[in-house]
Amino acid sequence: MKEFSVSNKLKNFENKCLILFFVAVVIIAFFFPPSADDLGWATSQGLNLLENKFEDYNGRYLGNIFAIIFARNPVLLPFIKSITLTSLLKLIQVFSSNKSKEFLLLSS
Repeated sequence: MKEFSVSNKLKNFENKCLILFFVAVVIIAFFFPPSADDLGWATSQGLNLLENKFEDYNGRYLGNIFAIIFARNPVLLPFIKSITLTSLLKLIQVFSSNKSKEFLLLSS
């Protein structure tokens, strides 16, 4: 019975860490301006590539289209970044054999 409560407490702690990480990344991402490729996709250069069907570009059509969509939605972009990073963190925690609180804090 005691082992169950420890496991349950650890799950609650893990969920709190993930929520805190998600919120922190959203806040940070709102304050980072677009740069390099993101800035290019948000300008007319991205639309020109789309109009030309990415001719002589890199062949990653779906990724390029998503880059244009996300770069042109500054409110949506921080949430997409945060969902992606939080999902990666969760996957690392799921596949890791170390389930201590210290590991959870250090990984987030």
